[in-house]
Amino acid sequence: MDDRPPAMEMEQIETSKLPYILVSLCGCGWVVLCFAFTSASFMQDEPVSFGKLVLGIVWCFVLGCTAVSALVFVRAPKLKLGREFVWAHVDLDKLGEATPQFNVVRLEPGACKPCLERKASPAWTKPYPQKTCLCCLEDFQSQDTMALLPCGHVYHESCLVDWFSTRKTQGTCPLCRYSTIV
Repeated sequence: MDDRPPAMEMEQIETSKLPYILVSLCGCGWVVLCFAFTSASFMQDEPVSFGKLVLGIVWCFVLGCTAVSALVFVRAPKLKLGREFVWAHVDLDKLGEATPQFNVVRLEPGACKPCLERKASPAWTKPYPQKTCLCCLEDFQSQDTMALLPCGHVYHESCLVDWFSTRKTQGTCPLCRYSTIV
């Protein structure tokens, strides 16, 4: 029987961005319509007037800029480089005592330290009694910064950062392959 905790739930969509999304979709629709009518006017047997052509191009440009700007304002805050993982910072002497505080941690490409994003509350398993980091195979020391994954495995935080920084790991626990990606 698999005793791993279930995967984390996905976040809800922020509804304050909904008007911008609708405006951008409407703008994209208008751009398509303008292109369609402009190209349809070229297919007619009558000669195309220069004013009609310029008006179609101007409308396409204005509506295209509206659509692109709305998409940029909606998507730009959400576009962040790096990947997000869940783990808790723990001390060696307090490993089995208190409930750990899990955080969503962002690892930026090229950065050597993770940055905390927000608190997380995943389903988690009681930590396994480990004395050795299974990434570097060194014993834990009292001054080491350690990271507890939701699956209950403990590692040096620096080892975990190195592990998650490689693209081949896919954000899984080095031992049991439990996914920690948000």
